[in-house]
Amino acid sequence: MVNSDFHDIGSMGPRFTWSNNKQGTFRIWERLDRCILNSAAIQMLLMATIKHLARVALDHSPIVLSMKDKIHGKTKVFKFEDTWRSYPAAKSIVYNSWMKTDYGDEYSILQRNLKRTMKALFFWNKNKFKNLNVLKETLKKEILDLQNREACDVNWNADDLILLRNKVHELNVTLRKLSTWWNQRAKVKWHEESDINSSFFFQNFASARHNGNRINQIKDEFNTLQVEENQIEKVFTNFIEKKWQHRNCELMGWPSIEEIQKVNNADLVMLNEEFSVQEL
Repeated sequence: MVNSDFHDIGSMGPRFTWSNNKQGTFRIWERLDRCILNSAAIQMLLMATIKHLARVALDHSPIVLSMKDKIHGKTKVFKFEDTWRSYPAAKSIVYNSWMKTDYGDEYSILQRNLKRTMKALFFWNKNKFKNLNVLKETLKKEILDLQNREACDVNWNADDLILLRNKVHELNVTLRKLSTWWNQRAKVKWHEESDINSSFFFQNFASARHNGNRINQIKDEFNTLQVEENQIEKVFTNFIEKKWQHRNCELMGWPSIEEIQKVNNADLVMLNEEFSVQEL
């Protein structure tokens, strides 16, 4: 299946789709019926799901393919991109945001530094950061135009040759950044082993991982299976709200600082010593 570019995207409902309907140890369960998609379909249908329905009149479970092509109503999470490390501007933003004078305890300062840095990176990414895919296509077009001019020797000079070499270099850098971008989403180690950034590897692997991270069904507190998006969200919301609801806590009777036995100086020196060969 994989060699033919077909992939199983998983399923919801009963685990098996066929039974021989016999009793006891003679009963057999198998997953015979399945829906497989090629890489083009996975790219187009990021929200595709397979559902196994109940077996009623047959010994096979009917299967349903739901082809949702868009994700609705969810805000994207802003994360640090590994490709930013290759930009001097991003390094400068991090340095300037982190080195600002701040006051308070270490935890509050750390939290404010992180928030300030991510906010600055967000606006830089939104206003200044170029889309790598668009930049790649633009550079390829400019390189092709320059190479056509070179082949026809139309107004070609030494400066044009330098420009062509710079464009080729910029394209190679952009391709490496794109590979890093997909590698971060795919979370695979092929990049370290010098595999290429092809649609079969990084892009489809990232899409498949996105599919695998999505929660298609969940059981609520009454052990009822919920499959609708709004009901799944409600189950999580109710769970978190109950975890964080007000509780009456016993605040009296805790030992004071003076009552707690502290480590004496001799023990403190012993704990801070380097490990010796004999100890190892």
